[in-house]
Amino acid sequence: MSRTLPYPPPGPTDSPFLLLRELGEAAGLLEQVVADRLGVARTDLVIASLVAVHGPQSAGQLADSTGLTTGAVTGSLDRLERVGFARRTVDPRDRRRVIVTLRHERLGPIVELNEPLHRALQALDAELTPAQRAMVGDYVRRAAGHFRGEALRLREEGRRNAPRKTRRRAAR
Repeated sequence: MSRTLPYPPPGPTDSPFLLLRELGEAAGLLEQVVADRLGVARTDLVIASLVAVHGPQSAGQLADSTGLTTGAVTGSLDRLERVGFARRTVDPRDRRRVIVTLRHERLGPIVELNEPLHRALQALDAELTPAQRAMVGDYVRRAAGHFRGEALRLREEGRRNAPRKTRRRAAR
């Protein structure tokens, strides 16, 4: 028997949960439009953003952060390198790994497309009192923790429930 969830969920239409969903949808739309303008995939921008925020990372770390396979991350990195936004270098501590860094001198098109939004959001932020900023920050951080926790739970559940691969013996 399948369960269905009411949509929209019961409660006020200005609930932070629904507003976060609205923000996510708007952010996704913007990411797609920017990606189209730059000639890359939306996922490529997500990966570039992760490197911009968290610093150089391995392809495996990026796969863990995005939930993508390492093969999908490799395709994304190929595109980011092709347009000049990123580079891969061999990890000096483990030559089997590559480390992804951004080519900051080549990120002008990304910055230019995002600058009007950044200015608008900074203006919104300036309207908040310190107490309001703290409250919003607390809520968003805790909500993000729930999103990450649920993603990890579902990933682990999928791994536990995935059918085991068996090796076939060649016909003799």
